[in-house]
Amino acid sequence: MAEQPPKPPKGKWPDFVIEPSPPPTPGAAPDPNAPLHNAVAFPAMVGTIATMWSLLERSIDNALWIFAGITEPRVGVCLTSQIQSVRAKLIALEALANLRGAPEAAIKAIRRFQNETESPSRKRDMVVHNPMFGDNNGNMYLARYSGDRKAVDEIAPIKGVELMTIRRDIEGLLSKFGLLMNQHLLPLRPPSSDMPPPPPVSTPPDHPPEAQSP
Repeated sequence: MAEQPPKPPKGKWPDFVIEPSPPPTPGAAPDPNAPLHNAVAFPAMVGTIATMWSLLERSIDNALWIFAGITEPRVGVCLTSQIQSVRAKLIALEALANLRGAPEAAIKAIRRFQNETESPSRKRDMVVHNPMFGDNNGNMYLARYSGDRKAVDEIAPIKGVELMTIRRDIEGLLSKFGLLMNQHLLPLRPPSSDMPPPPPVSTPPDHPPEAQSP
């Protein structure tokens, strides 16, 4: 029997124990480096990332309803809710755009946008679906598990700037998809499609989730 290669060492799971804080001093400013701050702020930012990605999915779903000629939103939900990924939704959108006689420039714009979603999608999945931990010093760690083209199994520090970058990337995708619709796709919408667009959603203020400990 061939000798098995040694298994790579795994990272040590950080302790996640937050000691009770003393009662606050009246009028004292909060300590942004306190462990509890990061333990709350980081998951809150992950929630923002998940919500904004859902808005992108809904925007693409709405485009699919328009080009499929679906005027009843609940009918559209029954269909597009079964298309799980942004990539699959955009492939369907490209097929419908072809069906509606979209010019080559519009098809290329859809494909280019799909390519631009790949990296933010992987980063979003990493922080939304993997466990996050904190230690007593306010440092945060992400259990990074992935088999997407490369095996990753590690526990590594995560900084607030990483979450902010993911959020800003998704904001950029929302803006680009709006331009894609207005410049290339809406002029091709079938005459029977009179479904109103989804209501605008304002994004939260651009504040970093924490002040990092030195």
